Amino acid sequence: MVGQEGLQLDTTPVTLYMEKLKKQLEDAAEKAKLISTIQQEKMAHHYNLRSTKKIFNPGDKVIVLIPDSKNKLLARWQGPCTIESRRNEHSFVVKMPDASVRHVHQNKMREFVASSGSVNVIFEGEEEFCHVESTPLIEDSFCQEVKLITSSDLSATQRNELETMLKEFEPLFSIPVQPVAIGEHVIELLPNVTRQKPHSYSVPMSYRREVDRQVKELLDLDLIEPSNADFTYPIVCVAKKDASIQMCIDYRALNAVTKVPNYPMKDTQELIFTEGMAQWLSCLYLLKGYYQIKMHDEDRVLTAFSTHNGVYQWKVMPFGLSGASGTFQKIMNNVLRSHSSYAQAYIDDIIVYSKTWDEHSLHLRNVLQELENAGFSVKLRKCTFAAKELQFLGHKIGGGKHAPDEEKIVAIKRLERPKTKKDARSVLGLMGFYRSYIPNYAEFATPLTELTKGKKSGDVKWGKREEESFCRLKKALCEATALNARFWQTL
Repeated sequence: MVGQEGLQLDTTPVTLYMEKLKKQLEDAAEKAKLISTIQQEKMAHHYNLRSTKKIFNPGDKVIVLIPDSKNKLLARWQGPCTIESRRNEHSFVVKMPDASVRHVHQNKMREFVASSGSVNVIFEGEEEFCHVESTPLIEDSFCQEVKLITSSDLSATQRNELETMLKEFEPLFSIPVQPVAIGEHVIELLPNVTRQKPHSYSVPMSYRREVDRQVKELLDLDLIEPSNADFTYPIVCVAKKDASIQMCIDYRALNAVTKVPNYPMKDTQELIFTEGMAQWLSCLYLLKGYYQIKMHDEDRVLTAFSTHNGVYQWKVMPFGLSGASGTFQKIMNNVLRSHSSYAQAYIDDIIVYSKTWDEHSLHLRNVLQELENAGFSVKLRKCTFAAKELQFLGHKIGGGKHAPDEEKIVAIKRLERPKTKKDARSVLGLMGFYRSYIPNYAEFATPLTELTKGKKSGDVKWGKREEESFCRLKKALCEATALNARFWQTL
């Protein structure tokens, strides 16, 4: 049939047309569903590549990262929520605080840890806070400490000479910790960076009396002073094995916006080789070395910390600041510059080394005199004088040889196989420190090194190859013998 304008009209019955259209729509929907499923699987696979498998059981408490109710573009952690069930390998059904139920991916879930009012307590050996020093205490009488000095390497005459020399320098070993007259620590903040006010938390009630005592002692020693700073950092109480505590400051927020000076530290391997050639060795330990370095006057306010009873700031360089070790090393290098042929410092450890007793007696006297002139304080009971061998930087050195520290070897014997990447890095760090005692160390350690590759954290895949590498390295270190110290000839 042709219309008036020459158009051909479709005479197909309406029922057949609708059936055909329905079939086409169903086919299109099926294809769209298939394509959608494939794309979703691809996206899920890509999203789950870096996903760490988490184990939650029904009833466990978690927090979840979901869009804020007031701003859909802003996500925040909410909880505590309760695990209802596992939906699939990578997600869970979670009951929210408002009783609603959500399907949440494990990447957006964390274990819920109930907060307490007192969280500023860490335990001795905590890695995140690195080295922790206690508040300086008044030392025992000098004469009592001198009597404790014993050395099987000294004759009666040599021992008398040493004791006479040490008594001449009694002020060096007896004065309380105080800032020296040379050098100071400067804090340089990064440009165009806004300081964030750190979170403050309270001191546990059971520790407050001891915190007050340590703060009073720091005030009496003139190491800190009251402060009116706007930004203050919290104190952290370190619980020791003997049930006592040490007080330190959490400066992580300050360090994040601090420019760290690039000052070279001493090469420990070179120190071991150089001092290992000596026949007589003495090691001096500075009393709370950092506290003997003055804080730049304008930067004192940056070190302010708060306790339950007040706000204080440091007049000396505290532990925990970025760049503090570089500042200390620079000052010690300047102090010992004229004695560098027989004395070196690695931060607050000073080693004096000589070929003969007469040389060593003279060298030791020169270094002690230099430290006294600069105003340093030395902790006598931690020093080692006139020894044929001594422990230094994790090694046993002297007599032209060096060997691993026996205590470290005992720790290596007790090492258990690493279960996570963090454990693997820790094991490699300890064993790598003594790599010079293991021929072909890199080859032996390759299977363990490969475990640390990649950004994904979590458990490591442990097999026969890794087990053989781990056992071989442990055996090699436990059987390591002393090595001859290398002779460094200056051109």
